[in-house]
Amino acid sequence: MFSKNRDEAMEQAKEKIQQEMERDRLRLDREREKLENERAQLEKLRDELDARADKLDELEDQLEDMEDELEDTEEELEDTESVKELLDVMSERIPVLMRGINDAVYTPESMANIATSLATYYRTLVDAGMDKNLAIDLTMIQATQMNSMVTGHGFRPPRPASPARSGRPAPAPRPMPSVQPRRTEEFDPHETEA
Repeated sequence: MFSKNRDEAMEQAKEKIQQEMERDRLRLDREREKLENERAQLEKLRDELDARADKLDELEDQLEDMEDELEDTEEELEDTESVKELLDVMSERIPVLMRGINDAVYTPESMANIATSLATYYRTLVDAGMDKNLAIDLTMIQATQMNSMVTGHGFRPPRPASPARSGRPAPAPRPMPSVQPRRTEEFDPHETEA
């Protein structure tokens, strides 16, 4: 009788553990799929940014060509009537070109996609248990890198002086922050942690 109850209890405990393991596996599969979708979305946004950067480069080349033409023409022009005609043409072409550059980089859809992507990136980091301040820092770096792909001007943190050049001993490495699992919260860029 005791052995039968013990066997039943063992069997129930085994079933319960198997059910918990199955739930955990399904949860992990869902999270993995979510991360893969987010990674694909980021890749798509990067491809869009690359295409826009290429278009921006083309427009900048056109602008440089126009500037070269302007310089060449200025050297050849001697009377004021020719200068007036040239300025009329340039006043029409340059604003159109500048609008083209602005439209290529800062469309409402691309800005909305970038904002959504960055918010998702932040939430993923926080959901994974990362400290909010560190997640904000990483999100800011990601945003700067995405901007640098479009404009060609990115964030480059200053390089610390090497201890050999400064004459000072090298500082001790900072410990990595501990990562604690946290509940999912909505991203609020204006929220400050106390």
